[in-house]
Amino acid sequence: MLIIHLFLTKSKKNNIENNSSANVEIINQKENISQSNKSLKSSTTIFAKIIFATILFFTLMTIGSLYYVKNMGVYYVVLENNLTEKEAIDLMERMNNSSVFSSNGLSSRILELPNDKYELILRNAYINEDKADSDLEKVKSFQSQFKPYKVGPQKVANYSKKIRYLQNDIFN
Repeated sequence: MLIIHLFLTKSKKNNIENNSSANVEIINQKENISQSNKSLKSSTTIFAKIIFATILFFTLMTIGSLYYVKNMGVYYVVLENNLTEKEAIDLMERMNNSSVFSSNGLSSRILELPNDKYELILRNAYINEDKADSDLEKVKSFQSQFKPYKVGPQKVANYSKKIRYLQNDIFN
């Protein structure tokens, strides 16, 4: 906007200087030409301002969205922790193949922890705490041998995972 304004003010100053130094006949001819040029310049400047405003809008929205996603908290529902790799795989297969889990649209996955330990968590991570609580209550109602709990909000997930979790939150 500043660059466009700079060019507009220079062209106006040049028109004023030309008008003061020329005589009346030349001024009338130049006014006719400048009026036709002004309408052309005004339409091009309006177009340039619209293009600039659009680019600025999308840039600010993108930066704001990336900032929002970066600071977004993610909730996880942990089904069982401190498992060995074999225990985690067996438990995951049992849970994913159970009719109770599949009928409620739930599935589990394994999360590797430090110290060669593993956790079994629900496949979905949650952006919305209410949805995490809802799925946690579903799992607790199954009366299984383990005691699930919710963890979060955590900000450790990368951008692509957070965007997938956000899509899952919006569309499911």
